[in-house]
Amino acid sequence: MGVRDAPQGISRILDEVASVGGIAQQLVKTFELNDASSLPSLHAMDGDDGALRRCLVELQDLKARARYLKWKTNPNIFLWIKGAAGCGKTVLCARIINDLQGATIPRYLPRRRRIYGSLCGEQQSFSLKELVEVLLLQFEHNYIVLDGLDECEEYLQDGFPGITELIKKTMKQTKGQRHLIVFGRNLEQLRNTFESFQISTVTIDGLTVNLDMQTALRHQFSHQAKFSRWPISLKKKVEQSLLAQANGSFRWMDCQLQTLRRCATPQAVQKALKNLPKSLEEHYTMAISKLDESNRMSVKNLLRWVAFALRPLSLDEVTSAIAINVDREHTPSIDEDLELLDPESFIDSCSSLVSTYCGGDETKGTQDVYIKLAHFTVREFLTSDAILGSSCSDFFMDIRLSHAFLASCSLAYFHHAVQSAAGNLWIYHPLARYAGHFESILLDLFDEDGPYFRLWTKVANVDRPWLPDELSDTNDSTALYYSSYCGLTRVVKAVLDKGASPNVSGGLYYRPLQAAACMGHLEILQLLIEATAEVNAKGGALSTALGAAAAQGHLDVAVTLLEAGANVNYPNPRVFSGQRSDPLFLAVARGHLPVCEVLLNYGAEDYHHFKGDLPSALVVAVCSGRLDIVKTLLGCERITTARSIKHRKPAVIRFVQSGITAAQYQAAAGGHVEILRELLAHGITPDEGLSVDSHAQVSDHPIVLQSAIIGGHTAIVHELLSRGADPNLESSFSTPLRAAVEAGNFILAQVLINAGARVDAHRSLRSALSQRRKDLVDLLLQNGADTHRSLRDAVHNADLWAFQLLMDRGADMHRQEPDDETSLLGAAAWGGSVSIVTHLLDNGLHDQLNPGPEDTAPLLDAVAATRPLIVELLIQRGADVNTCPQVADERRLTGSRTSPDGLRWWPPDLICETALTLAVKANDREIVELLMRHGAMVTPSSPDTVGTPLLYAVRDQNSDLINALLDRGADPNQRGTIVEEGKRWFPLLIAVENGNPEIIDLLLKAGSKLDDQDSEGFSALHVAAACRTSDGLKSLLHKHGANMNTRLLNGSLPIHSAASRGTPENLGILLDAGADINALNDNGRTPLHCAADNGNWEMIEALLERGALANVKSQDDGAITPVDMAYLAKRESVWASTTFSADWDDERIERLLQRLKEASY
Repeated sequence: MGVRDAPQGISRILDEVASVGGIAQQLVKTFELNDASSLPSLHAMDGDDGALRRCLVELQDLKARARYLKWKTNPNIFLWIKGAAGCGKTVLCARIINDLQGATIPRYLPRRRRIYGSLCGEQQSFSLKELVEVLLLQFEHNYIVLDGLDECEEYLQDGFPGITELIKKTMKQTKGQRHLIVFGRNLEQLRNTFESFQISTVTIDGLTVNLDMQTALRHQFSHQAKFSRWPISLKKKVEQSLLAQANGSFRWMDCQLQTLRRCATPQAVQKALKNLPKSLEEHYTMAISKLDESNRMSVKNLLRWVAFALRPLSLDEVTSAIAINVDREHTPSIDEDLELLDPESFIDSCSSLVSTYCGGDETKGTQDVYIKLAHFTVREFLTSDAILGSSCSDFFMDIRLSHAFLASCSLAYFHHAVQSAAGNLWIYHPLARYAGHFESILLDLFDEDGPYFRLWTKVANVDRPWLPDELSDTNDSTALYYSSYCGLTRVVKAVLDKGASPNVSGGLYYRPLQAAACMGHLEILQLLIEATAEVNAKGGALSTALGAAAAQGHLDVAVTLLEAGANVNYPNPRVFSGQRSDPLFLAVARGHLPVCEVLLNYGAEDYHHFKGDLPSALVVAVCSGRLDIVKTLLGCERITTARSIKHRKPAVIRFVQSGITAAQYQAAAGGHVEILRELLAHGITPDEGLSVDSHAQVSDHPIVLQSAIIGGHTAIVHELLSRGADPNLESSFSTPLRAAVEAGNFILAQVLINAGARVDAHRSLRSALSQRRKDLVDLLLQNGADTHRSLRDAVHNADLWAFQLLMDRGADMHRQEPDDETSLLGAAAWGGSVSIVTHLLDNGLHDQLNPGPEDTAPLLDAVAATRPLIVELLIQRGADVNTCPQVADERRLTGSRTSPDGLRWWPPDLICETALTLAVKANDREIVELLMRHGAMVTPSSPDTVGTPLLYAVRDQNSDLINALLDRGADPNQRGTIVEEGKRWFPLLIAVENGNPEIIDLLLKAGSKLDDQDSEGFSALHVAAACRTSDGLKSLLHKHGANMNTRLLNGSLPIHSAASRGTPENLGILLDAGADINALNDNGRTPLHCAADNGNWEMIEALLERGALANVKSQDDGAITPVDMAYLAKRESVWASTTFSADWDDERIERLLQRLKEASY
């Protein structure tokens, strides 16, 4: 039995209980009506267990044998045979039972199944105890044999009250003769139990045991095939060793025989004899220690279950028990990953600890394999203190905790079984359809006010069987919904009769009608429709009831819904919502042709969203390879005239709307030749169809021919070409030939070329080269492919293999075209292949090393691409390190532009700066030093429309590079453009904007003009005042004495700049240095005007606190005041985009404006 068989396991337990009770009652009745001679008796117990099959044991001691014979023949004698653990008591017990069989008459219960069947449903009123009492009165002689009393742990502490009572009643009976014999160790509890009885005892002593063990051992050697082939000398040595160390323990000797049986050579036997364990405890320790680490937990669970279960467990039950995971954080739970793959092999791996036996199930006429401990001493070892001090202490089992563990696991197993049974099994059981048999039970279960319904729906995810076995906290589904889903017609009718609404939502399928439609319960569907259920209600997993029926292929349900007024086009397929759930689409997607036909006859429409992710139903049918459905969709007009159904509406698929072009793509890509032919047959007419090459305004799809090529479908390619498909039709991506080359398909490439494909379209040669496909390259070249563009691609990609192949095939490296981005040598320099650059220079391209003023030098390409090896190579070959294009106004941008992912763009932007400028800009110190070593000018002659090395070094605040450039004579006042187009700055302005006093000092020390101004009049002090830091401002004023009276073109002073974008700290520095807080610029604006105009609220507040006048009117148009400007700034939200007002909320601004307004009076 596996985890999935839990419900059947519970049913089996219940059946067994009923069986035992029924048979007991029948036996009692039979005994009361019949005498002993006519009674069908039970067969005697089969005593052939494992030990008995291996040996013959008898009472060798004459005194003991005499007592046994006296007990057997004389009445009312109580005999106790006692001995140490493992001395062979159970084997002797079985031998005695065999001996007693001669005094019994084996009979079988006739017609057991008929008796069982007639009594299973009756009231059970008799117990097994009463059965035994009646049995004892029916025979003249009763032999009662009790074995293993010392193993009944649960009774030892209480003194065996049940056994004591049985013995008293048995020995006091006046009718018949009693013969009672018990087996057990000489325990104090047993002695106290038997002290009140007249009892005869036999003790199995060492001499008797040794003789029996020798007999058993020789029996093994002569009758076991494994041992019979051993040499006599080896068997004699084994016998001597085992008898010398057995200490009278049959069990110990049996364990060692199991070990020796696995030895393959005499050497292995001798080695095993030298390492024999001294006791059973040591043997069990060795057996556990040898277990595979991955199986230890499973073996431990096995031993716990077999040792402490209240009844014997079958192999199937043990397999299920082991699959209960006890390592999880919370309660135990079923884990299918722990099920045994090979239970028999697993049990065999621990044969020293457990064994198997067969037991019959008379009610079913079957035999089951059961698991038991190999000996009761295994259990004693697992619960003893001895195991705690051994290497397998993790196998120690506390008795109380073990019983608690089994109880917890049983609950977990039962919970899993209930979930499985409630969620899946019972509602599909055939008997569930006989509602009359279960009506009262089902009605109780589906009573929403009763105690069962909510609990059941939480335990069982009825309409979501795929969910994990976890309790659901919320469940809003109704009894009507679940009964409709389960197909319980009588329950549905009863719930409706109680007044339940059929339109209450809840559950996976939203409403009862959708659930019934999904499961195909037609009768229930009709009941719900009659109860005024909304047939067009939308919601749940499959949207509508008609959609659910269509998706599941329930034709009769779909027709019933359509006749009841269900909208065949609801939800509207034309409404793009990211998910298609209209009935036609669902039916096609699930492949239900009959439902598709019915829906089309009722006017179902298909639709294709050109730019959407969801295709039309036609496209789905094509992708599924369903030619029959495709024909049905395309020929729906013929279906309409051929069928006669109520409410019929004519419907013709509009090919463009249905995405016939996309369908052609999918048919070609999927290799569906017959479907493609069908589509082409319906898609050639200009009014409703499309040609095989039409894009149909679907720009993100390749054309049909390309789809077939990408899929590698040669037959379809031939089909399309034979129908006139253009092999040169270009899409936004490629051409058919390029697609074939990219797919690496030589055959299709040859077919297309033979059909007239142009070999130069979309760089097919480049694709073949990138794939290293020499055969495709030769094919294209042989058919006239132009090598020029591919050669340039090879050199700029540093593809030496492609370069050499093209050169070998006659490519002309001297060829130059007007649309070439740069020279071939420049492309090679950009690519960075030393071998390619060297080859070009050595073979006639040396003249491209220093081109004219309108061309970009290869050295600039190498620097822009950061190729230090190429830079050095070009310089060594004579490249001018100071080259610079002269048309800089038209070629201002540089070649160092990169893509968002960090890759350099190709082709590069036109380069108009010197090599050293480019290297400094890229902060490539290696190339910078290389260029300066070879005489690169640190003050280039390039115009001020581009950058300079010093400008870029100052921008990046690279002090070491700044020092290196200044030491080599760089002009600290040279202007250039690096910030924004048209703004020609000098290094000091950039250093001040960065707020770096150290670099400011370096530049001023090297000769920068302190009060120099740019084209707009900005001085270093203006820029420093407008900064958000004050370090640069302090350095210029306090250390270098900058002039505070320099003005911009509009007459603004540094304090105006501070008020516009600076900080209150900068304002304070300027005021403390003597700046006028109310200074006017050429427009009559004060610093307060500037602060208000820019929404610099913190500066307005600081100016007011320092006494700035708020009523000054500007001299420009409108003569506005700071108050006017501030209100305009707030209204236009100018301040919201500035970083210096982030902490100012509306309330704070309003208070400041009120203060400003009051200050203006």
